[in-house]
Amino acid sequence: LVLNKNGRRLVFLPPARAGVCALPDTVTQAEGINGCPALTELVIPKKTTKLDMSFYGCPNLTTVSVDPDNRAYRSVDGVLFSRDGSTLLRCKKGGAYAVPDGVAVIGSYAFGQNTALTAVSLPDSVTTIGSLAFGDCSSLTQVALPEHLTEFNWQTFYGCAALTEIVI
Repeated sequence: LVLNKNGRRLVFLPPARAGVCALPDTVTQAEGINGCPALTELVIPKKTTKLDMSFYGCPNLTTVSVDPDNRAYRSVDGVLFSRDGSTLLRCKKGGAYAVPDGVAVIGSYAFGQNTALTAVSLPDSVTTIGSLAFGDCSSLTQVALPEHLTEFNWQTFYGCAALTEIVI
């Protein structure tokens, strides 16, 4: 781990980092968790309140765990959400996945490189889908978009070669 001088900001996670990475308790801000193909789990401590990362290049990051006393984030079965549950930030669930009701935003690259995801349904509460939210989900074949979706871009499904059906 490369931290800033006072140890409160994760600046860089070396690409060779493998397995579980538990951020130190002192870290309040984390960035630079990209390009770590052997990283399988990230543990976010109580004090971390800002994540500036997309997890791009971390195809094996299947679980994100969050300290239950964290004020900004929470984890439900390894899926990373904002504390209030309104934003889904990272999900590596395989098969068909139903985003929980109440989620309004699917973050950029939230499902990125999830090669086990085959279908996803989004509740009507979702209004925004971030850039590359489903980028390189090579097994994704079907997506059901919500009626009240107001924001997504052409890169949302970039690299989804198996995608054959988008239901609106």
